[in-house]
Amino acid sequence: MSNALNNAGWIGPLPAAWDVVPLKHRTEYVSRGRSPDYSDTDDGVPVVNQACIYWDGLRLANMKRHRRETSGGFRGRLLKHDVLINSTGTGTLGRAVVFSEDGEYLADSHVTIVRASFDLEPRYLRYLIETDIYQGFIYSVLAPGATNQIELSRQGLRAMPIPAPRVEQQRSIADFLDRKTAAIDELIAKKKRLAALLQEKRQAVITQAVTKGLDPNVKMKESGVEWIGRVPEHWELRPLRRHLSGIEQGWSPSCENRPADGDEWGVVKVGCVNYGRFDPTENKALPASLEPVPSLEIRPGDVLMSRANTRELVGSAAHVTDTPQRLLLCDKLFRLRYIATLTNPAFLAFLLQARPAREQIERDATGASGSMQNIGQDTVRGLLFAWPSMREQRDIVQFVQQSLAQLDSLREHVDHSVTKLREYRQSLITAAVTGKLDVTADERTVDDRLTALEASG
Repeated sequence: MSNALNNAGWIGPLPAAWDVVPLKHRTEYVSRGRSPDYSDTDDGVPVVNQACIYWDGLRLANMKRHRRETSGGFRGRLLKHDVLINSTGTGTLGRAVVFSEDGEYLADSHVTIVRASFDLEPRYLRYLIETDIYQGFIYSVLAPGATNQIELSRQGLRAMPIPAPRVEQQRSIADFLDRKTAAIDELIAKKKRLAALLQEKRQAVITQAVTKGLDPNVKMKESGVEWIGRVPEHWELRPLRRHLSGIEQGWSPSCENRPADGDEWGVVKVGCVNYGRFDPTENKALPASLEPVPSLEIRPGDVLMSRANTRELVGSAAHVTDTPQRLLLCDKLFRLRYIATLTNPAFLAFLLQARPAREQIERDATGASGSMQNIGQDTVRGLLFAWPSMREQRDIVQFVQQSLAQLDSLREHVDHSVTKLREYRQSLITAAVTGKLDVTADERTVDDRLTALEASG
């Protein structure tokens, strides 16, 4: 194996025996799909669009249909083993899949169809496109620009240089990567299931502590409320309004699409309170031409709650403990002005994360779209809870914080392991498709590395 650079130096070193050729020399054609005549019925021809193309395969549920009576002609018609590339948009541009469906299908005009010739293995090409090397080339050369609708240059794609080992070797590489990426994906899925279990455990710890207390022998009573159930006998059932002096809503000016830096002011995004943690990095820089509103500055001790988000995240709340940078409240967040003699702010934030709160919030959230739900101030004020004394609130907070520290440490370890697996997956693909890894001789080494990564999480 040689380290001599190929003519397209950005690809990096390749084996001396490998050719580098324009993609068009290894394809029957490279063409975009057709502009569909969408059908209102279910008997039209299914159309693959950019919303269908993901790295892990086609999302057939996202397909629309083309009127069958206007589906004549060749353009956009798909064959098995065509490589489909998402050709528009930011973030999704450059995604590729190998089409493997039977029957009649079309691709729309936002999808580029690459039909390989006999000397190009489609799976090898798709893995090549997935590498950081080729994703960088696609964004910087084939679709430069920063607009919302950048589009892939098909002429540039046809001329794109690709490594071209013998087709038998391409198939060996693709077979190897099919096996190894499937193994890595299964490990990632297993660790994600563990992360989900840790998240469930986290909420269970919070819910048990803030709704039942810490004493397993305490005398209980029926609350009379279905979603609250039995509570300690000495706790008092009260709506949240009796613990608040007010609710503030923030401001959402037109901000820059980046976080604030240094002494700049930022406006927090709604995601800054997801999953019970305040994340100050979730903000956008306030333009220098706009004056900040001092009364909306976020300060230590604040309890923040989202008023608009997905059904699962609307109503998310967090307690601000550290002094944040210069950050302002946005209009998708409430700041709960709690009465300090009745309410421990950390306890309140935990209470809003517990199951009874989530049931009330998700029941009363409104919105036409499942992806964006809203809650009003009246809903927040009407949330009903059983309240312990201030002393018990402090004890519960201390217990929950200690318990969550252990769970969060485990979760960070799992997340780190997932990141390492994803990085290894990417490096493995790059090494294989550029000949830096001998897929016949180095398989045992790869298996040992996967075993070590599995054990690390």
